Amino acid sequence: MEKVEIINGVEFIFKTLSLEKFYEIKEEFEKTGNKVLFEKKIIFNTIKSWNRKDENGNPIPLTFKTLFEFLTLAGYKKIDQIVAEVNNLSELEKKT
Repeated sequence: MEKVEIINGVEFIFKTLSLEKFYEIKEEFEKTGNKVLFEKKIIFNTIKSWNRKDENGNPIPLTFKTLFEFLTLAGYKKIDQIVAEVNNLSELEKKT
């Protein structure tokens, strides 16, 4: 499944995580207990692309750092909802 959403003026394309990737991220969480990193990795790996550009119109690469520096709290919450929908995650799975 893919879904396109505009957040803070930037078009995001979301894709369903593979089961393998989900369990890889979950396994890391179980080792570290870092819930915030777990949630961020699920979000980052669900985003296929974005069309964000700098002030000169040059594309800004989608990286872990550029994504989370860009997002506001409202944008994060919106993306979190989209990620749950695209991946068909229950509340328990989202918060593992």
